Amino acid sequence: MFLRVLYSPLSFFDVTPSGQILNRFSKDIDEVEACLHYAVDLTCRLSVQILGSVLLISLAAPYFPISILPMIFIFLAIMKFSSYGLQLTKRIENVTKSPLLSHVATSIQGLSTIKAYMTEKAFLDRFNYLQDRNSMALLLTYNSQGWTYVSTEIISVWLFASSFLLLTFAPGHFATSTVVALALTSVITISDILVFTIRNGIESSTKFTSAERIQSYIDNLKAEAPAIVEHHRPEKDWPTWGAIRFINVDVRYREGLPLVLKNISLDIKPQEKIGIVGRTGSGKSSLALSLFRIMELDGGHIYIDDIDISTIGLKDLRSKLSIIPQDPVLFAGTIR
Repeated sequence: MFLRVLYSPLSFFDVTPSGQILNRFSKDIDEVEACLHYAVDLTCRLSVQILGSVLLISLAAPYFPISILPMIFIFLAIMKFSSYGLQLTKRIENVTKSPLLSHVATSIQGLSTIKAYMTEKAFLDRFNYLQDRNSMALLLTYNSQGWTYVSTEIISVWLFASSFLLLTFAPGHFATSTVVALALTSVITISDILVFTIRNGIESSTKFTSAERIQSYIDNLKAEAPAIVEHHRPEKDWPTWGAIRFINVDVRYREGLPLVLKNISLDIKPQEKIGIVGRTGSGKSSLALSLFRIMELDGGHIYIDDIDISTIGLKDLRSKLSIIPQDPVLFAGTIR
C-alpha cells in the first residue's frame, strides 16, 4: 500500500484528504496487523473448544443436539445481523475519523498562521464539531456491541437450562454420574466462553472492514508512468539547447473533467526567455506542470530538444528540469 501511494500521481493527492491517508496507515494498519490475526485465532480456538464440549454433553444426553437446533438458528441470525450492523457503524466511524485527522494535521502545519490571524476559536470549533461526529459514531459502535452481548447472554442461559434439564430428567440415556458431572461442567464452561467467542467473531468481521479499505488502495490506485524506460533513455547531456515545442497539446486535471489546455501549439527557441500572462485559471501553471508530466497529456505532443517527453521515463525527465514552486512557504528560524 505504501508503494501504491508513493507512486500515485499528484491528482490523487488533490482529491484525497491527508486524514484519509493517515487513517489508512495508522488505524487500519494497526487493526489488520495487531488485532485481526489475534481475534481470528482466538475465535477459532474457542469454537473448537465449544464443539468439543457439545460433543461431550451429547454423549451424556443424546437428545441435546436436537434441543439446541433452534438455538443454533437464533445464534446464526444474531451473528449475521450484528456483523452487518457493526460493519456499517465501523465504516461510519472510519469515515468520520478521516476529516478529524486532516483537520489536526493542517492545524499543526499552519499553527503560526492561525495565531497570526487570531482564528484559534474557529479552528477549535471545527475540531469540536468533527470530534463530536466521530464520538457519536464510536458510541453507536459500542451500543451495537452491547446489544450483541446481551443477546448472547440470553442464549447462554437457554443453553445451560436445556442442558441441565436434559441431563437431569431426560429418560433413556446410559451415562454414568461421572460423565453427567463432566457434562454439566462443560455446560458451565460453554456459558462462560460463548459470549467471548461471539464477541471475538464479530470483532474479527468488523476488522475486515479495515482490510477492505487497505485492499481498495492496493487494487484501485493507479501509478504514474515508469521512472525509467530503458529503450528510450536520453543522452546524459540532454537537454543541450533547451528548445521546447508544444504541438496541439490538450490537458485536463483528471479524467472526466474539462480541458484546461486545449489545442495549444507554441515554439520556444533555445535560450529564449518568455512570459505567460493570463487571468486566474487560464492554464499558466498547467502549462508548466505538463512539462514535468505531473499532468499527463490528453492529446498532442511536447518535445524538448526534439525528444518527445512522453516516451522517456519520469526520472530522466524530471531530473533534467527545475522549477520554483508558486506556493508560499513559511520557514521557521532566523534569516541567517
